[in-house]
Amino acid sequence: MDTLLAVELERTAKGRARLRRILAGYIAARHIGAVRYYAVGERVRRLVEGEVAAQRAHALIDVRVWSPMSNRMPLGKAV
Repeated sequence: MDTLLAVELERTAKGRARLRRILAGYIAARHIGAVRYYAVGERVRRLVEGEVAAQRAHALIDVRVWSPMSNRMPLGKAV
């Protein structure tokens, strides 16, 4: 069976209980092979990483800081 990569962009800190439910859903989902969690800012990253650690889900969930590209060309503009 093929598994999926789930991608989350966490822009603001959710309540811990809500974040736990989301992470528990990924852990229970047999069709999800990996989760890449992007967090906007260090505070949000620490919150998500703390909950991932509490659920012992480091093997499934990878947490990274979101760094948007600052020098992107607007869509539809020719170089």
